[in-house]
Amino acid sequence: MSEQNLPYIPTDYPWADQASLWERRDDLMKKLKIKQPIWLIVAWILFFVILYFIADRIQLIQVGEHVIGNITNITAYNSRCGWKHKHDCTEFTAYVGFKTIKWESSTFSVWGGSSTWHNQPIASSYRKIWWEVKVIYDPNSIVRVYEDTLWWIWGVPIMTFFFQIMTFFSAFSEPKKKTSY
Repeated sequence: MSEQNLPYIPTDYPWADQASLWERRDDLMKKLKIKQPIWLIVAWILFFVILYFIADRIQLIQVGEHVIGNITNITAYNSRCGWKHKHDCTEFTAYVGFKTIKWESSTFSVWGGSSTWHNQPIASSYRKIWWEVKVIYDPNSIVRVYEDTLWWIWGVPIMTFFFQIMTFFSAFSEPKKKTSY
């Protein structure tokens, strides 16, 4: 094929003499020392999830109503507890009843504790029936209700934040080497 039949490829574009898009991406990854880009993507997604959680909790605190509820019922179920060393346990769920500012009744569940071994009595629960519990709820949506403590309001955003930090730093670490046996 002669040079006359070749298609014209312009060389006057600013990017014509530069590397392809993938080569430029690889160069950027090397400059930023990003070794696992998937973790960086996950970290950014979690960042926006955290922003949503923060906005949601701030809105709840601004419009939420604070009331006192009482534990009306406690249920128990057999489970396995522990992180590394699993063992038999009984976990408890406490149900908190409260009245809204408009005198509407509502109930939600909270963690009631756990006890070693199966089939433990309700008396082994961390919480007791008729204990008072501080409650915060959204008057516009009664299903948005939390125990009014720092952990129950901000626990999920805090745990998501720490997971986001872990995924962010994982993006800059070397992937685990695959070993063959």
